[in-house]
Amino acid sequence: MKLCGINFCFPGFNGARNGAIQLPDDDESDENLSQGITPVGNSSPEFLSFLAKNPEYNSPFLDELRQSDFKRLDDPSHPSCYLDYTGAGLYPESLAASFADLLTKNVYGNPHSTNPSSQLSSRANEAAKHAVLAFLDANPNVYDLVWTSNATGALKILAEGYPYQAGQSLVISTDSHNSVNGMRAFADRAGAKVEYLDLLDDMRGLRISSHELTERLLNLKGSSASPGLFVTTAQSNITGLKAPIHELVPLASSLGFTTLLDAAALLPTTKLSLEKLHGSLDAVAFSIYKMIGLPTGLGALVIKKELLEKLRKPWFCGGTVQLVQAPGAAVTMEQGPARFEDGTTDFLSTLIIPPAFATLEKALSNSLGARVAALTFWTVDQMSKIKHEVGNSPFILVRSPNILLPKAEMAKLHGGLIAFEVMDKTGEYVSCEVIEYAASLQGISLRAGCMCNPGGAASIMKMKEMMSELRSGETKKDIQAKWGVRAAGVTRASFGLASNFSDAHYFIKFMESLSRAGELEKMMSAFYNKPRDTSAC
Repeated sequence: MKLCGINFCFPGFNGARNGAIQLPDDDESDENLSQGITPVGNSSPEFLSFLAKNPEYNSPFLDELRQSDFKRLDDPSHPSCYLDYTGAGLYPESLAASFADLLTKNVYGNPHSTNPSSQLSSRANEAAKHAVLAFLDANPNVYDLVWTSNATGALKILAEGYPYQAGQSLVISTDSHNSVNGMRAFADRAGAKVEYLDLLDDMRGLRISSHELTERLLNLKGSSASPGLFVTTAQSNITGLKAPIHELVPLASSLGFTTLLDAAALLPTTKLSLEKLHGSLDAVAFSIYKMIGLPTGLGALVIKKELLEKLRKPWFCGGTVQLVQAPGAAVTMEQGPARFEDGTTDFLSTLIIPPAFATLEKALSNSLGARVAALTFWTVDQMSKIKHEVGNSPFILVRSPNILLPKAEMAKLHGGLIAFEVMDKTGEYVSCEVIEYAASLQGISLRAGCMCNPGGAASIMKMKEMMSELRSGETKKDIQAKWGVRAAGVTRASFGLASNFSDAHYFIKFMESLSRAGELEKMMSAFYNKPRDTSAC
């Protein structure tokens, strides 16, 4: 097992020597910001100690997958410590090779025809749909699949086409991506109420109890037998909270809600079986690239056939119609998924879906979820021990809820991501952008910001009152002026398909180096004094 992240070399930056954080070229005279990061191998005391405490981490299949299909992460000439799997999955190299092989050995044409190349594309498309439905344990007699460009596109189909009736509501989890929050715009136009359901207990920092969940949902339902559309986030992309979908979805369905699941952050590391939800889930949206990195322009809405037929289509275009009168007003729409697949679908991208999903299915059956949970638990434990070298004051504030629970319980309630903030030696918050910048110099890919999830960010940062004061038209610059550096959000590290102990260990050693006397201050100075890119202005 090799350490990722040694002797980095990036355009515009010096390579880090002996794992030391290095400032940009214009600060070349400054000393290294760290004392060096020692490589860790699979025979190191650190790894052996970790493995003894986390035997569920062991997976020969995942070790071989990292070595054979993610060699680029450990390439000595340009290694990378990738910790942004919630942002995007990484594709196995063999998958890219298979894709290239398919493209160079076959002729694929636009599927809207009956010629040989078109039929080859159509057969590949059907095979891809079958692979996705099988992956989700979705009965093809009950569920259908609509290809979209991403999870956002899938959510929009239901948001735009849902047939709201008088007195109905759109109920959204507070801890949701803006692509879910944006569904309220269509609900507003249809005259539906918009309600939010908070699954987090602010006092305890934990998921609410089953009793509280039932009470809140009953209150939102009211007296209507058909209360509307209920949308929940399966796993938050900022808090890491896993919704109790096997309790929540059947409950909402039993109360008469149409149920939609945003599974974009859940599916990369957790198995979802629609069969085990016993028909209570009406639709699920997700992006393929989040799951396995390739292709990047394809998402899906898996939806019950009976619900799909009820959705309204506010316009028509190529691919969605059988007949159009022009000039005139007559139009006959296509039936089934084709009615919502605007134009020509990304038919080349569907070629790689069967092998991609087969790889992910095998990874999940070979302890991917358990490995990710072990890495997350160990990393949080190590982060909690890091203090400022001078004064021994807190350096890191882990903001993810549920994450300090016993490991077995945490794995059920929390995904493989860690949201955190850093404080300087005086107790002042440090901008998440500084930490992201410092990590990038060391070849570590983190993510900084509110992750397009304002409700979740406000919750874990204890800023709900400030969130309530926001007004339309205010900009990021406006709220930064009012709230200070915390307005930028949190820093997030996340694990996924190719993650191993060396990634987590390297990240911890980086954070330890940043806590040493004077190093955080030097990095803040470098960040705030670096040349700004004005090309986009």
